[in-house]
Amino acid sequence: MNDQRKYSQVQEFLDFYLKGIFMGMADIVPGVSGGTIALIVGIYERLIFGFKNIKFRWIWYLLRGKLLSAKHNIKQIDFSLFIPLGLGIATAFLVFSEVITFFIKEFQSNTYSFFLGLILASSYFIYIHIEKIDFKSLIAFLIGAIAAYYFVAMQSIQTNHTLPIIFLSAFLAICAMILPGISGAFLLLVLGQYSYLLEALHSFNLKIIFAFIAGAALGFISFSKVVAWFLKKFKSLTMSFLLGMMIGALRLPYLNIVENDYSKTISIIFALLGFFLVFGIEKLGIRSQ
Repeated sequence: MNDQRKYSQVQEFLDFYLKGIFMGMADIVPGVSGGTIALIVGIYERLIFGFKNIKFRWIWYLLRGKLLSAKHNIKQIDFSLFIPLGLGIATAFLVFSEVITFFIKEFQSNTYSFFLGLILASSYFIYIHIEKIDFKSLIAFLIGAIAAYYFVAMQSIQTNHTLPIIFLSAFLAICAMILPGISGAFLLLVLGQYSYLLEALHSFNLKIIFAFIAGAALGFISFSKVVAWFLKKFKSLTMSFLLGMMIGALRLPYLNIVENDYSKTISIIFALLGFFLVFGIEKLGIRSQ
């Protein structure tokens, strides 16, 4: 019985680790959202509510010597999800950042065709989470679509690379990453930090990396509470809004395809590959039940 339980725990760890790799790969790419991948593989709501439920009172309890209260607060943290997922995301950042940026640079149209297929298929998985389709849901969808459509058209802002700016950029980017359809990497691109942060990652600039992690952690914990509240109170409206954001965000891959030399046939093939990959992931059981 114990062996079976240990096997199940190892299997769950590897499952979340693999999902973290997929999320990390998506978060590297300007135009693709890690939140989208989290929704596809079935961990979006658990992730959002997991961060919402994190309480830092255990630090206060620990300092005051209230070990039982501290232990109770620590037990509420979903470590079985966060640890393997975080390791998977870190692995993707370290291993795939150069690979993905290479493909974007050398095969831009084909790569973004693939992303377009991913996003289109991903939108289906948001659609099936909409419990009630009515006039309010349609309005929420249109607001999300219009917001994302104009967001992806933003031009890069010239900012410096001081630690406070890195911290703030990370805070804003992680808030975007939480939302399916809005790319945190693209927001970093708009803020003029994307290339600088990739270089910091490649050169292991720990000062920059830690500033980014601190901003991202604060953004994730605070903004996840907002998203969790909307999911709990207005799930259909929230999902309709997120679906609209994904559809509006299609403007970015589309422009990166048509503004470069491309073959319609090859672009369609790569888009279909991305589209069916999403359903392949779901069918292979990577998506949690």
